[in-house]
Amino acid sequence: MSGRQTQFRSTHPLLAGAVNVLRCRAARGLLGLVLGLCLAACGGPEPVPGATVAPMGAPLEDEAATRPVSELAKEKKWEPVVETPSNQPPRFTGVQVDPAPNIAANTIVRVTAHAVDPEGGEVEYQYTWFVNDWEVDHAGPEYDASSLARGDTLRVVVVANDGQSESDEIRSPLLTVTNGAPVILSQPTGTGPDGVFRYQLRVEDPEHDRNLVYRLAKSPRGMTVTPGGGLVEWRPSQNQSGTHPVHIVVEDSEGAQGEQRFELTIHPATS
Repeated sequence: MSGRQTQFRSTHPLLAGAVNVLRCRAARGLLGLVLGLCLAACGGPEPVPGATVAPMGAPLEDEAATRPVSELAKEKKWEPVVETPSNQPPRFTGVQVDPAPNIAANTIVRVTAHAVDPEGGEVEYQYTWFVNDWEVDHAGPEYDASSLARGDTLRVVVVANDGQSESDEIRSPLLTVTNGAPVILSQPTGTGPDGVFRYQLRVEDPEHDRNLVYRLAKSPRGMTVTPGGGLVEWRPSQNQSGTHPVHIVVEDSEGAQGEQRFELTIHPATS
């Protein structure tokens, strides 16, 4: 053979394709080597031990896909997400108003409320009172109706609070001030030095009714009471020693009644 270079040519299609692949890989490897030498000559960064230079056109690998999961977790410091449930308002289990639905003007109206908090917290109550549908400057579970008159109305609205949220309001039935019965405030004493039992009744009527009538429902023989004045008198006889029950009734112009019961003890006279 002469000194001429012989160029291999294949006419077989598969063999020709393989030769082309080898040529492409050789060319990309040579290009990578040249780039590495250029970086070294220009003072570029030294190659990391164990790192390889990917040929031109080669796909780059994802760093997160090749690094251990434990290292990624340490760098990103994953923290769990905790969802805090929203606070739920208290729920009423019962509200009681006493007395109801009719009240007297001398009555103390009391409200007893019960509510539970779903989270187990303490529950406080707020009370708003309305007289004749007007809000009044009064708070608390009790209301003194002595300032009200016959025909006035009273209502209370209760709200439960756990410190974060409030419950729905609870409204009491409409309370109506009706005629109140007179009340006997005085207490009887014993007989006087003259041996006569005298007792002046002292009565208070919620509506300040002046037309009060007194009577004795039960009394010893000879005891009297003035119908319009309420003065009880009795001079016991010598044969009336012992204990005697007394029942006094006072009635206002509307028919409401108050009463008082007591006993009188008469000791026999000594000679």
